[in-house]
Amino acid sequence: MAKIIPFKALRYDKKVSLKQVVCPPYDVINRIQRREYMQKSPYNIVKIVLPNRKGPVSDYKKAKRDLSRWIDRGILKYDDTPSFYIYVQECLVKGKKISRCGFLSLLRLEDSEAGGVLPHENVFSKPLFDRVNLMKAAKAHLSPIFIVFQDKNARAHGILEHIVKAKKPDLDIYADSARHKIWRLTDNILIEKLIRHLNLSQTFIADGHHRFRASIKARDYFDNKKSKTNGHRYTLAYLVSSEDAGLRILPTHRAVKVLPGAFSLNYLESKLKGYFDISFISANKAEKMLKRAFKNKQCAFVLYYKKRYIFIVLKDKKIIKDIGPKCASLKWKSLDISILHNLIFKKLFRMKERVAKDRNIYYYKDKRELIGQVDLGRQGLGVLLNPSTMEDVIALAKNNEKMPHKSTYFYPKPLTGLVIHKF
Repeated sequence: MAKIIPFKALRYDKKVSLKQVVCPPYDVINRIQRREYMQKSPYNIVKIVLPNRKGPVSDYKKAKRDLSRWIDRGILKYDDTPSFYIYVQECLVKGKKISRCGFLSLLRLEDSEAGGVLPHENVFSKPLFDRVNLMKAAKAHLSPIFIVFQDKNARAHGILEHIVKAKKPDLDIYADSARHKIWRLTDNILIEKLIRHLNLSQTFIADGHHRFRASIKARDYFDNKKSKTNGHRYTLAYLVSSEDAGLRILPTHRAVKVLPGAFSLNYLESKLKGYFDISFISANKAEKMLKRAFKNKQCAFVLYYKKRYIFIVLKDKKIIKDIGPKCASLKWKSLDISILHNLIFKKLFRMKERVAKDRNIYYYKDKRELIGQVDLGRQGLGVLLNPSTMEDVIALAKNNEKMPHKSTYFYPKPLTGLVIHKF
């Protein structure tokens, strides 16, 4: 269903130290990290993907000028032949080495409602229009949208693995806690095989929902401008087989800053005992207990409060059919994150998403950081949880339902700056 084509990528010249100029996707970079990337090189792509602020908005015109200047100076150069770019990432997850193999191409922009790529998350207006404005100014897609495609019998994945094993990569760097390798694919026969596989596949957005919607809005903008070229009708995509063993989703843990006035260990137990089995555990058992629950397909959480770890397991998922939006499917209501927010936070603890116009629920990738914030008193309650699954993502996307906010964290993230689509 996805329509893909090879393209002449804009890439950093070989004279540039690549690991000094790449960065993660824009939405996981804070101000301090941006400054650190800028200090690595005056040509770090973060300068373009996260432009300096000019008053209340970003200076998109400067991003455009910088990108054009880098091309004029030969810092960035176009490849001479339309290509796919096979992309392998290797990293450690909980001490275990994983490897994920996909490829970068251009993806024809179709509205998802018309049968294109299926999303699983909502988008928000502020980051959406930030990306639209950058695309309109720079006329470029700087970061790839992470797409997972259903790969029957792993045929596409087999083609990629065969190429990877047959020759050395064109580039090989270590950056952002992972190893990144690229093979440029110009063989038209292999390219056509991959295109045919994708034409028969259902595709889903894993990461990059705002960039995808922004690409569609930028497409419409340039269509209205009657652009003489059609490059804006495609966007940059990183495509990974659903059969890839390195496809990992990590959890995003939660913390609540302001707790109800009566909150205590007794309050916690009294509210939860009708729905959950409760046990107090040691710190070194928390991850093991969650992993066991995940394997057994149980809904479970570890609450961290007053230096105590409290392991809770839902007694019966049938009890949540009346929890949450009436229009939501049972699959949506059965997600751990749906149960956490709708049953525990909202119904049982009566915790608010916002307090006095300030956010009250915070999100953490690193559980150690979360525990530290609770210990320092900056957060009131921490919640460790299991990740969503690719099965969840596919089922809800097919059902045209959006997962709750911060439901998925695909890891590792594809780097920004390895391959750019300038249209």
